[in-house]
Amino acid sequence: MGAEHCGLLYHSNVRWLSRERVLKRVANLRSEVGAFLKEQKHELLKRFSDNEWIAKLLFLADFFNHLNQLNTSMQGSNKMFLDLSKDIVAFKAKMELWVHRMEHGKIAAFPTLNAFAEDEEFNFHNIRPIFLEHLSSFFPSWIDISLRTTIAEYRTFNWVRCPFEVSALQVHPETDCIAEQLVELQSRQLWRNKFKNVSLTQFWAEVQTREPNLSDLCWQATKTLLPFPTTYLCEAGFSALTMIKTKYRNQLQPEDDIRCALTNIGPDFDKLVVQVQGQGSH
Repeated sequence: MGAEHCGLLYHSNVRWLSRERVLKRVANLRSEVGAFLKEQKHELLKRFSDNEWIAKLLFLADFFNHLNQLNTSMQGSNKMFLDLSKDIVAFKAKMELWVHRMEHGKIAAFPTLNAFAEDEEFNFHNIRPIFLEHLSSFFPSWIDISLRTTIAEYRTFNWVRCPFEVSALQVHPETDCIAEQLVELQSRQLWRNKFKNVSLTQFWAEVQTREPNLSDLCWQATKTLLPFPTTYLCEAGFSALTMIKTKYRNQLQPEDDIRCALTNIGPDFDKLVVQVQGQGSH
């Protein structure tokens, strides 16, 4: 039928990120799907001729797209608690902004729904309370409490991410020794320059190695950076295992192969070449 896609997508419960793709594909092919259902005289045809139902579909597609972006931003081998706290707090603030704008009739944050409302001259005010209720109730009360706790912890340990921008007065008052050591660290131009050129973990590792007098400060920073805030590393290991140990290699002992697949250390080819004898003796 000349459509951009040649088929619909199936949703997998294991990969919840596929929900946005499934919804978006149905939304893009809604005319073609409607024509097919009309040809088959299917009862679902009335859904694809109902502008309110289509608007709900487009709203969910846009909303799950925002969720996918949040989830993707929280994945990675170097993601830390402070980074995830920042992403979650920012998403919560954006949702509050979306609610405020939608109450005033602005839906630019949902581009697919916005385009549909403009092209079809569809008045979404009748179903706007449904969208507002969905956005307002997305974070239950227990999550709001958890978020407030996360924001408090994020502000308490913000000096770990920005040691040269945060005042020592913002450090928890029960850790006076850490505040004093932070002032001492901020007074050294060497570490200011180093902080701009290396990763956060590498920076604190070098400070801990070369500045024993700042041990309390470095220990607190290490405790903040050390926890694994997501299951990304575990999922990466399982993904590598499924690629390595297939049904055709079910007797394989995959420990060494997984170690090679997951390591960030590159092989020393020069050393490997020296250890290999190019021509055997006769």
